[in-house]
Amino acid sequence: MLHTESLDFIPYHPYLIDKFFYILEIVYDIKNNLPPDKNNPYLSDEYIKKVFEKRSKEEWLFIKREFNIEFILVPDEWNLKLDARIKDEKYKLYQL
Repeated sequence: MLHTESLDFIPYHPYLIDKFFYILEIVYDIKNNLPPDKNNPYLSDEYIKKVFEKRSKEEWLFIKREFNIEFILVPDEWNLKLDARIKDEKYKLYQL
């Protein structure tokens, strides 16, 4: 949903600010505009992995409804509380 390695685009696209912060709050568990790593313009894979792995199936289903998401693709070593649909040596694909 977001390219988490470059979150510094908001000054160039201010019309996206409300949607951007809503996605950060719901999908990436960042509240009140407080990033997990202050003064860092990206989210680390370690942070996203921790957030995604702790999320319940019910929370994923809420995200599905809220953002019209059908699939989640993550590195193979990530273990979400969902059933993997397809898996290979690098990735897992979860269907919501």
